[in-house]
Amino acid sequence: MRGVKRRDFLKGMAVIPISTGSMAGSQEGEVGIGVIGTGVHGKRLLSQLQKVKGAKVVAICDIYEPNLLSALEITGGNVRTYSDYRKMLEEEKGVQAVIIATPHNLHAGMSIDSMRSGKHVFCEPPMGMDIEECDRVIEAQKETGRVYQIGFQRRYSALYRHAFDFIRSGMIGRVGLVHLQWHKRQSWRRAVADQRWEKVLNWRLYKDSSLGLVGEYGLHLIDLLRWFTGKTPEKIFALGGIDEWRDGREIYDNVELLLGCPGGLRAFVSLNITNSYRGDFELFMGTKGSILIAKEQKGWMFKEADAPKSGWETLAKREAVGDETAIILDAMATKLVEEEEMIRDELANSFQAELQDFIECIREGRRPEAGLQEGYEATKAALRIIESIS
Repeated sequence: MRGVKRRDFLKGMAVIPISTGSMAGSQEGEVGIGVIGTGVHGKRLLSQLQKVKGAKVVAICDIYEPNLLSALEITGGNVRTYSDYRKMLEEEKGVQAVIIATPHNLHAGMSIDSMRSGKHVFCEPPMGMDIEECDRVIEAQKETGRVYQIGFQRRYSALYRHAFDFIRSGMIGRVGLVHLQWHKRQSWRRAVADQRWEKVLNWRLYKDSSLGLVGEYGLHLIDLLRWFTGKTPEKIFALGGIDEWRDGREIYDNVELLLGCPGGLRAFVSLNITNSYRGDFELFMGTKGSILIAKEQKGWMFKEADAPKSGWETLAKREAVGDETAIILDAMATKLVEEEEMIRDELANSFQAELQDFIECIREGRRPEAGLQEGYEATKAALRIIESIS
């Protein structure tokens, strides 16, 4: 992997013009969408697109026919299918935007080709496999003025936004320690009857096509760390290994990180597919209290005994979490009780929210909250981490 260097690519990023482009080929107000990559996550995004206002899926693309056929069922069979994304970009005049959910090594090239063909881009992280690829993505966006959004769904979650407001308002004081974890025992290996498809179906296991656990899940946690604290890791201590799934893979099945950030902030990050204990959570610890979010669905605030009390706390909902009593982070506290089921769906469905915002950014010609800068900074940090354990 090529070395990671400091760049000035992002100077003036906020003033890069965003062009809405033509809406020809779709009904008035609709944005025609092409989905590139219809594996597990591609189908998840495709399912959410069915609920997004103003989005119309026009075409889907995948080189593996079983994936394509199962994705076609999600759409009701009313879209055109392609095995070559370049052909889709060339032929589908009704496609104004693409969703890219392919192996990591394809992200940058597909993003660049799409923007230069006049399409707006929603791309799953990472932005690229190295900084040079990220550079080319940024230059393509500057040249074309297309909307580019990276798939950091936590930024579009009502729960995480609520937690962000608490942290940035100083409610838990100065944050000095952060624990971030994603644990799920699974081999990541798919059964392959025909070995010609081994590196297509098991792309996550090989260095040529995957940034591994750090690129798959660590990137989301790095972005969350940067978003919540406003700080980017400067010092990195990392360990990793292939200690359980010794089946010829090249990607680590466990990674442990200690990240040093400006102002004395330290973050422990644990990524693991050998053990599921405690699943996934994010814990931000401050001088006045702590905020814990579990499985992207529920959050709590724990107050320090000597922390001053706020007036709103007397009305806050509480529950026992382990040996402590915590204030429940209720992002919709002012809503009516009968709306709770709808609220629960809204909190859980950050994927739909990020796709809805992508459509609105295209319509309004504005920059996404999770855009080039967010994708670049998180990818740059991930690459530095990977280099430190390679």
